[in-house]
Amino acid sequence: MTNNALGPPLPLPALLLGILLTGALVFLAARRVNSVPGIYVLGAIWFRYVIAGVQAAATTMVGPFSLIALTSLALFGAGLLVIKRRLLALRFLLPVYLMCAVVIISAILNASFAGAVNVLVKYGFFIVVTLCTYQALRTTPDGRFMRLLLFAFAPLIIFQLMGLALGVTKSGENDGSVSHIGGYAHEATFSVMLITMLTCAALNTRANLYVKFGMILAALAGIFLANYRTTILAALPMLGVLFGLAPANQFPARERPFVTAALVFLACIAFGIGQFLLMDRFQDITVATGDGLNLIKPPEQYTPEESRILSGRPIIWSTYITDWLRNGSDLQFFIGLGPEAWVGKYNGYAHNTLVCTLYEYGIIGAFAIVSLWLSMLAAAFRVRGKQRPIILAAHISFLVLNMGTEPMWMVEGMILYGVLCGYTLFMLQQKSAYREPQVQPAADAQPVLDPR
Repeated sequence: MTNNALGPPLPLPALLLGILLTGALVFLAARRVNSVPGIYVLGAIWFRYVIAGVQAAATTMVGPFSLIALTSLALFGAGLLVIKRRLLALRFLLPVYLMCAVVIISAILNASFAGAVNVLVKYGFFIVVTLCTYQALRTTPDGRFMRLLLFAFAPLIIFQLMGLALGVTKSGENDGSVSHIGGYAHEATFSVMLITMLTCAALNTRANLYVKFGMILAALAGIFLANYRTTILAALPMLGVLFGLAPANQFPARERPFVTAALVFLACIAFGIGQFLLMDRFQDITVATGDGLNLIKPPEQYTPEESRILSGRPIIWSTYITDWLRNGSDLQFFIGLGPEAWVGKYNGYAHNTLVCTLYEYGIIGAFAIVSLWLSMLAAAFRVRGKQRPIILAAHISFLVLNMGTEPMWMVEGMILYGVLCGYTLFMLQQKSAYREPQVQPAADAQPVLDPR
């Protein structure tokens, strides 16, 4: 099974110093954001990343809630005060509302009300981040908001550097590897934050080229040090566009085949080097896809060797699916066993959003979550202009990430998807295929995406 032990926290003096340094940077950046929704997104991301690094916040209780749970609720409430209410009727949010309705119905039928509150707050926070990002992009000129948003990721860089300097490391998976995650509790959460940083840097159109690729390289180095294979694999679609398609498009059409060939050659070299450096970490992927190995079976049929493949993910998935099929009623086959029904029953989540959705919300829930993913992917396909390839790649990366971990179970994952969806909806409403985002002529102008 996956190692669920928590990593050691940063020493308190280092933690406080990091909070002060990054807080000052975010404050200076917020002064240049000329919209309240933009300030909210910038501040909310920074605050969440900081509070996630304070491990005591997850265990300090205020009544029935942990301190970090209360901060999540507070961020959601603050976001509701910032968004324009009419944007809640956007048709692209219908799959989100469907998913929330499934959560409520499953909670009522399974009497899982506490779990439902946690899940609904996360989806509500996703809606808030999506709409605030969309509003911020419409009111901040020349792509400045996405550039300033990069300051929110300062805690990840500072905390990881402090962890390296102070020797704060976490024992990784069952293979004895080590993760450098800057005092955060788990490499999954930290890696999701880093791929959010990578996504925001990749989507930037107005950042200095050196700053943009410096942030991309910092995110990649951080993911490598965090040693979480799922995130490494999920980053590949974006990297393929960033270092393949995007550079080739800068050349005249007659030169692009030669440039593309050269980039493919360099990519093969880079892939070979990466494969060599990560040989031990990805060896069992070859084993899992080898001939004669069947991992689609009940968990009791797994051998000890098979149960360790891919950090135990196949047997975890099998355990969840088998439990849902064997122990659920006919009704629960369609509506699931209830929100967060696995908590207290299993040591860790299912490490796959679709598997966990089937377990908690059944066939109807799986339909709802896939509808959400496909609707946002369809919106990305409809974007016109040079940004479409990287937006599509970012959505594909997010879907790959969901197949090996559960970003949508984490507030940090909802931040990632919220910023990506907000950016996608903003680019979709741009009328010119080659025009960069511009400020709308009036704050109350009716956006293209508003319901008709």
